[in-house]
Amino acid sequence: QQWARQVAGLIGDYVFAIDGLTEQQGDLLSVVDGYLQRSNLRLMVLETATQGLLAAQCLGYQWLQDAQIRLQIDAEPRQWLDRQLSQYRVDDAQTLILGQSYAGSREDYQDKNRAITVYNMLQTLDGEFRSETVLAGTPHTKQRQAAVMALDLLRRYLQTLCR
Repeated sequence: QQWARQVAGLIGDYVFAIDGLTEQQGDLLSVVDGYLQRSNLRLMVLETATQGLLAAQCLGYQWLQDAQIRLQIDAEPRQWLDRQLSQYRVDDAQTLILGQSYAGSREDYQDKNRAITVYNMLQTLDGEFRSETVLAGTPHTKQRQAAVMALDLLRRYLQTLCR
């Protein structure tokens, strides 16, 4: 256990769970669920690149407050995301807003040989946290990876909050 903690410390916040040492920790969504429940937080989701997969994964969890899905956006992705999330200002300490947009055309999204850039932003009372990732592969791969990247941004924030 000591060796595993030391290695995890060296790797940093890329490690979100080590199953088998103590209690069962689970996959990324299970870890996020645990953090949200322990912190008594709620989540609102606005997504584009995941095309509903993120909301579908969170469906049934008590902390999911709202989800909106946009298949196409009408502006530069970061500006669009800023504009959309400004409509959902965080007004209490219990609500987090996770937004996502992507740069690229529908053809880029559909073509496995073209990449898209996914932008994630988490709005909290503590401020805004952002990530940017280039994704390639089939549309299904882009969709799944975009969901993972959004959940990972949320997990990293919650992990520091719950320490």
